[in-house]
Amino acid sequence: MKPARFLAVVMILMVSITPVFGITEAGTTITNVAVGNYQDANGNQMAEVQSDMVTTTVTQVAGVTVQAQGATGTIQANSYVGYPFTLTNSGNGADSYALALSGVVTGTSQFTYSLFYDDGGTADAWDETDSPVSGNVALGFQGDVQLILKVTDATTGGAVNLDEVAVTITATSVFDGGVTDAEIYNTVVGAAILTVDQGFSPVDPLPGTTVTFSVCFVNDGGETAYNVVITNPIPTGSVYTLNSTTIQFDQGTVETQTDASDADYTVYT
Repeated sequence: MKPARFLAVVMILMVSITPVFGITEAGTTITNVAVGNYQDANGNQMAEVQSDMVTTTVTQVAGVTVQAQGATGTIQANSYVGYPFTLTNSGNGADSYALALSGVVTGTSQFTYSLFYDDGGTADAWDETDSPVSGNVALGFQGDVQLILKVTDATTGGAVNLDEVAVTITATSVFDGGVTDAEIYNTVVGAAILTVDQGFSPVDPLPGTTVTFSVCFVNDGGETAYNVVITNPIPTGSVYTLNSTTIQFDQGTVETQTDASDADYTVYT
């Protein structure tokens, strides 16, 4: 009798769990059954054989993304600026995220930082309809939310022109504290800074001579100055020449002014 021959074949199949769209949600059950077909030595097709069913469950993996819609801006003194951004759950299961703020100031100005939900849907600035973020932000599988970082000038008397503040938003997964993402938002102060210079001609006037006084105001700051009021008293020992005032903006056309309180820029009292 011829000895029997036995053949053992071990096949290892490696499968990457990736759906057609997106990622596989945590908790999804994956099953697999191996099927074998063979023939005997005479070429006869033998009965199909199957393995036991193997079942595995997809493990949760945390993920988070902080996506800025604009990470640089300018703030006026005694004002605020808003930065919209999107917080996205890029993991494969529902998660919550702790949001932390930290700021580094270049200069002597002081600022406060706060986070809001974009309830008003403006997507470009903070407004009164937006509610503050309190506690962790919960997001479902592949969920996201629109938030706003509000940077406010808290400097007594207003922030200093060209001072800067860099605010970092760090989002940390509650499910896995080792998973974080961060974005830095840079803000530059644009304050109005007015300087004034005055001269007169002639320098040594004789009695009865007409003297012309020139007053020059310059805004050397990074923002527009509003509601500017310039007061120039008439020197003692002189008399104002009625309707003699002129004004010139940015080296443009010289405009003659009236003394009355009317539509032009000056008034004599």
